[in-house]
Amino acid sequence: MDQSNLVELLAKIQIERQIQLTTALKKITSLDIRQVLVLKLIQEKKGLIQKDIADAINHRPASISALLQKLENEDLIYRQIPADNTRNKQIFLTEKGQEIVDTFEQEEHFIYERLISKIDNTQKSELIKLLTLAYKGLIEK
Repeated sequence: MDQSNLVELLAKIQIERQIQLTTALKKITSLDIRQVLVLKLIQEKKGLIQKDIADAINHRPASISALLQKLENEDLIYRQIPADNTRNKQIFLTEKGQEIVDTFEQEEHFIYERLISKIDNTQKSELIKLLTLAYKGLIEK
């Protein structure tokens, strides 16, 4: 397999993953994948401020403001003013927001399980080694 075939296959896997995640999301919420990914970010880094989210997903603060307002209106997040900085509100998930993240992660896990379901244990071990190398190549600057 040459490199262009590999790149094409990786792109196909990513697109199919996205389609399946979007389909699963439609069953549980009216949110789009970007909004759920913001919820996941808030879960992972509790107490973020709006600027942190804008920086993390490379969006303008104004578009993040609208997104956060929608999440807040749907009772998925809440904002809290810290005692040491009254200018910036920290953002946290509500119980309802956490439930959406948990369900999304379960669906994501299910999709990955299906992705590797046809691979035997020896192949999985080799795939782990190869993906680890690929990941290192991706994150190195």
